[in-house]
Amino acid sequence: MNLFIRKVLILFIFFALISSTADFFFSSLLRKTNLFQGECEVWSDIYDSNINCDVAIYGSSRSWVQVNPTTIENSTKLKTYNFGVDGHNFHLQHLRHLEFLKHNAPPKIIILCLGPHTLEKKSTFYNMEQLIPFMLWNWTIMNKTRDFEGVNKWDYIFPMVRYSGKATMIKEAMAILIGKKQKKTRTKGFKSNNKSWTKNAEQFLNSNKSYISKIDENTKMEFEKFIDDCKNNNIDLKLIYTPEFIDGQKKIIHKDLTIKLFKGIAINKEIKFYDFSNHNICNEKSNFYNTEHLNSKGSSIFTNVIIDKVIKNTKTNDE
Repeated sequence: MNLFIRKVLILFIFFALISSTADFFFSSLLRKTNLFQGECEVWSDIYDSNINCDVAIYGSSRSWVQVNPTTIENSTKLKTYNFGVDGHNFHLQHLRHLEFLKHNAPPKIIILCLGPHTLEKKSTFYNMEQLIPFMLWNWTIMNKTRDFEGVNKWDYIFPMVRYSGKATMIKEAMAILIGKKQKKTRTKGFKSNNKSWTKNAEQFLNSNKSYISKIDENTKMEFEKFIDDCKNNNIDLKLIYTPEFIDGQKKIIHKDLTIKLFKGIAINKEIKFYDFSNHNICNEKSNFYNTEHLNSKGSSIFTNVIIDKVIKNTKTNDE
């Protein structure tokens, strides 16, 4: 019996070593990929401790494609990075914040870009592949993502399990291994979108469609705790509701209530809240590629608005 147990143990250790080595191999290659909207580039910068910034831009695509950190740096001399995570509400934005602070020095200023979806709860894990190279034995990621539909708890524990059925990712890793060039898609986390107003956006405006701005209480509590944590860490947090095309704002049910909520939280927590939904930039269709997102022209204008209205009115710790 002892011999049998010993053989089983040796076999288990053998497979554990093989799977762990394979997992490390594939994950280290995929950390370099520019797939998944460039999200791996941001995660890699975080985990490699490559981010030393004074100003951190948080949010969804409403920050990722709308606030240019290079423009901010050139104007203010403050090192800036855009952490916008595509397609996700505050819950996953908060995960990125926690991992950022774990592996990098904290910023002096955080500018959190808000929208009608910020405090919603998502059931599905959009673009989940972005975290696959980073999630093994990472309990912070596990605690933040395990409740999404389609996520298996074993993905965080056993090497290579999460790569099952991910043939595209395996092929991508092998392509990188044999020399496939990975041109970065983001600059300091930012990528502008040079589209003009799209046909789909126009069809949406002319349709009877609308969407509801919803508030999830647990996400709201997480949001308020984040504000308190920023205060405790002496981080100057600014909340900004980003521009939306004026005609598209009519399609957002409960938008005013959501903005009122953000304003109330800001007053209660004694932090700054800026509502840019009524800014002149919202009146020009040429600034947008759809109702919620600025194009390259619009993002250039909006970034300079942030510099003038938000950052230049902030005193950094060095002043």
